[in-house]
Amino acid sequence: MFRITCLLLVFTSILLGCGNIKTETSEIEVVAKADGPFYAGSNSLISNVNLNLDEILAGIDFKEVVKVTIDGISIQLEGSDEVGFEMFSSAVIQLVSDKSPMTIVAIHNPITTTDNKLKLTVSDDAEVTTFFQEGKFSLLLDLDFKEDSYSQQLDAKVKVNLKIEYK
Repeated sequence: MFRITCLLLVFTSILLGCGNIKTETSEIEVVAKADGPFYAGSNSLISNVNLNLDEILAGIDFKEVVKVTIDGISIQLEGSDEVGFEMFSSAVIQLVSDKSPMTIVAIHNPITTTDNKLKLTVSDDAEVTTFFQEGKFSLLLDLDFKEDSYSQQLDAKVKVNLKIEYK
């Protein structure tokens, strides 16, 4: 009888502990850049991200964060009107840091739009919490050029929608 009571208490406390998870959303916006010329095939635009966790977490102590996931990613090409997504066959976004391995977080393949905005499909399996724990990482936007481009520079605004789960 004592064992059953103890097991019920443990099970109840586990259920109550799991029920206290709260969720917030946030957004970060970075600009990924690369200097041309660009050759047919994959070319990387890079943004070195230094996060201000106080702004992103809106008063939440990061020690209370259980998980950070990416809820959506969109890209907008900036600068020249000569550059549009019709120049690319695919787009991939990866994160990498000193302590975390390169991780593919979103992809769009094939690109069929001629707009200068593109929404990517986010990987459900991408584990990104460690990148936000570190607060400093690189975001790589790999664009697969269909043909050579002699543009001097290419900039892309990357908006990342986050879902933050915390206790």
